[in-house]
Amino acid sequence: MAQTIQTLALNVRLSCQLLDVPESSYYERINRHPSKTQLRRQYLSLKISQLFNANRGIYGAPKIHHLLLKQGEKVGLKLVQKLMKRFCCKV
Repeated sequence: MAQTIQTLALNVRLSCQLLDVPESSYYERINRHPSKTQLRRQYLSLKISQLFNANRGIYGAPKIHHLLLKQGEKVGLKLVQKLMKRFCCKV
């Protein structure tokens, strides 16, 4: 919601009234810093994308997971699958 309001340059007060959301929630959202989990997932997504592209898009989640473990990353197979699905790394 916050990104949409900013992107479309909508009136904040009117938008919040229409959505029945306090203005303070809007401002808190746009000023929020990314959490550790969000930062870690961004980092892992970048590594997954690099490994996927380095192997010509052939490797699936199990092989990417194995490569990440060999590089010392502590990550589960399910998370690798989820991130690959989200960022369209399809074999």
